Amino acid sequence: MKNIFVELIDALASNNVDFVVCGGVACYLYGLDRVTLDLDISVSFEKDNLQKLIITAKQVGLMPRNPEPIENLLIEEKRNQWKNEKGAMVYTLVSNDGFKQIDIFLSYHKTHEKLKENAKKMMISGNEIMISSIDDLIEAKMRINPPRDRDETDIIELRKIRDGRKKE
Repeated sequence: MKNIFVELIDALASNNVDFVVCGGVACYLYGLDRVTLDLDISVSFEKDNLQKLIITAKQVGLMPRNPEPIENLLIEEKRNQWKNEKGAMVYTLVSNDGFKQIDIFLSYHKTHEKLKENAKKMMISGNEIMISSIDDLIEAKMRINPPRDRDETDIIELRKIRDGRKKE
């Protein structure tokens, strides 16, 4: 049985969605022993890319958690409204059974292009995937207010991994 996150990443990569893996899955891929229940991604908000994302979500049986249709991701004014009026940081897609979840960042501490520029490439199931850099993960976790214990632990462990790699 394929890991749920690998299945979601494979689907995104197979449909050529421009995305960067962030959050807990990225931490796990760097070697942190942690559990996460969702796949956090940054995406390009170009229309063509969002259309690929929408197709992918439907293929893997994901639907919006909120009452906003997934096609509204294509409308910049809607995305801004979600951020500004509702304080939304992510647009969440979930499966009927609740086992699959993708959180798409509506706003992040860096632009998608900057995240890609800093990202590490990793091979996952034969696909080259962009993973948020350790420094960008640390910065994102440091911005969480109020900080969660899990994020503070991640920061400590990510710094150890980063600093250990610099010594090599």
